[in-house]
Amino acid sequence: MLRFSLAVMGAVSIGWAVTLFFVVRAAIDLGGQGRPLWNAITAGMVSWFVIDSALSVATGFGLNVVPNIALALMYIVGLIASGALKRPV
Repeated sequence: MLRFSLAVMGAVSIGWAVTLFFVVRAAIDLGGQGRPLWNAITAGMVSWFVIDSALSVATGFGLNVVPNIALALMYIVGLIASGALKRPV
């Protein structure tokens, strides 16, 4: 049962990674008009980070928070580099 759960979670994670890849590319291509996409991606990232990190700590796997932080930081760097946070002129 554990192997099945891990396989399903891996497939779901890969599917979401592919989806996010294309959504982020679209948001970058849209420039200032891509703000709603960035808001949606950020809401998803925050939801995942809070829930996954809290459950990791609660179940005794607190070290899982370290890669969560790394992934969140990569997202933040990409968001800042995209220019999506700049105010429209």
